[in-house]
Amino acid sequence: KLWYGDRYHQIYLKEGDITDPSNKWVVVDEHPDSMNDGCFFTNMTTSNPSYVDLPGTMHNNACGYGFADGHSEIKKWNHEMKSVINFSRSWAPKGAGAKADWLWHQERSSAPRR
Repeated sequence: KLWYGDRYHQIYLKEGDITDPSNKWVVVDEHPDSMNDGCFFTNMTTSNPSYVDLPGTMHNNACGYGFADGHSEIKKWNHEMKSVINFSRSWAPKGAGAKADWLWHQERSSAPRR
């Protein structure tokens, strides 16, 4: 199984599958407290906003993203994410700034299936 979340979003198996490459990341800094395997999973369901793997905070509460078109961005988080997180299986965003950050990450992770 290659996907975590729902059956309504695209799964990208090759470069040509990505319809909006300037808005879809392929490489991301992962928070050290959520490193658990060689993958980075994004929860695409909106009913239960939570991170399965947490984006990094190593750049002054910001995270590096590399996108499918070759450009990169440093995303400064709207909420203060702690440098050490008590992380078990998932981490739920708390507060408006945290939810906005989660939505920003999610929107750049996949797109609705066509």
